[in-house]
Amino acid sequence: MYIGCLRHKWGEMKVVREDGTSRLYKDAVVWYKGSRNWDWNVSGTRHTPGIQIGDLKHLMRCDIIILSRGVDGRLNVPSATLCYLEQHNKEVHVLKTPDAVRLFNQLLSAGEYVGGLFHSTC
Repeated sequence: MYIGCLRHKWGEMKVVREDGTSRLYKDAVVWYKGSRNWDWNVSGTRHTPGIQIGDLKHLMRCDIIILSRGVDGRLNVPSATLCYLEQHNKEVHVLKTPDAVRLFNQLLSAGEYVGGLFHSTC
């Protein structure tokens, strides 16, 4: 089942599938074919130091990866995470959540193999 679109409001990421069903998350890992909860505790992600390489494992089949920094941009993205993606020839976009969601939906509707990490709050 493919993803139809991603929606955001404070504290909530809503992933809508092509069949109209949806799932809600606080923070989400979303890619063109699926989604899951983004549990920061798994890799030790915090606002500082930020998104960890371990957070990316479900996205490495995507050509384009979007990293959401939160609505206010408080979630950091360490240079090691960006270097890792560059070494794996990934196109990367680092944006505040509203812009990240817009770009994800645009790329998804264009048929791109896109994925991202989406932080729904700060």
